[in-house]
Amino acid sequence: MDAGARIDAFAEVRSCIRRIAIRGLFGQRLRSQTDEIGRDLEIALHYTNTSPFLRFDHDLPFTPYRKAIRARARVDERVRQEIEKRRAEGGEHGDVLDALLERPCEHAGQDYLDDLEIRDQVISLIASGYDSSSTAAGWAVHALLTHPHVADRIREEVEQVVGDEDLNVEHLAKLDYTGWCVNEILRLYTPGVLTGRTTTTDIEFAGHVIPRGRRVLYSQYVTHRLPELWSDALVFEPERWNRDAPGYREPIPFSFVPFGAGFRRCIGYAFAELELRAMLAELVRRVELTSVPGAHVRPVGVATMWPKDGVPVEVAAVRL
Repeated sequence: MDAGARIDAFAEVRSCIRRIAIRGLFGQRLRSQTDEIGRDLEIALHYTNTSPFLRFDHDLPFTPYRKAIRARARVDERVRQEIEKRRAEGGEHGDVLDALLERPCEHAGQDYLDDLEIRDQVISLIASGYDSSSTAAGWAVHALLTHPHVADRIREEVEQVVGDEDLNVEHLAKLDYTGWCVNEILRLYTPGVLTGRTTTTDIEFAGHVIPRGRRVLYSQYVTHRLPELWSDALVFEPERWNRDAPGYREPIPFSFVPFGAGFRRCIGYAFAELELRAMLAELVRRVELTSVPGAHVRPVGVATMWPKDGVPVEVAAVRL
């Protein structure tokens, strides 16, 4: 990345976070195939994120559905080969794939997960481990560009806490304002727009009885913007998360649910928050970005709220 270049920041952070997810969860060998895996997963994810009213779910030649199915099959094959190699080699790699290969499975009387279950878990973790996080990262860039005073405060905090040292986990724990920014990004630009649950018993809600077995939908996007839950709900204000600020208002239960809630809360929420905090810190200390004149970033998507047409930026300066 050179000063003066014009790039899509969403595509760049998406590629970066995908590499982190694959390397961190599944080892060096799959990391070497990140570009190929990413290219195929993007085809499948783009189809999944298309409105159901615009999809044609029939396996016919040259259709987007056929392309998505074939792309998913190529990812399946890469993961299957890695599973076979791990079983043949043995040894410890210290990653999630090791845990999936070794952890007993209590359901259905099985001692271990079978290869098909492991493959599905790996692909789900790779996709979810970077899709939502990278979407939040893309919106984070947009937020910093539209609120430059926020970027300045993050930069000042990073300079005070980190200085010229390499960023580490101890630093991240001390970046309070940066953490507030992460929360505000996840509130106002929630990657997940709509989530569903199935009732396991009859429940009463808002004066209505919802029978057992019904599908219930809720929107994080709407919840996070309700004025009865959030003061100045549409304003990007990281300070609202400062517990020491005068007039601080503790969010009521289930009003802030970017990762869901309860025992079905996303298993990777802590990793995602830490990843976003590190990304913001490194972004402001390493590069200076400006908006592309005339660019208008809009949300799009069903499963995940992506920035439509990306986040175009110009690189004003690079600091190594």
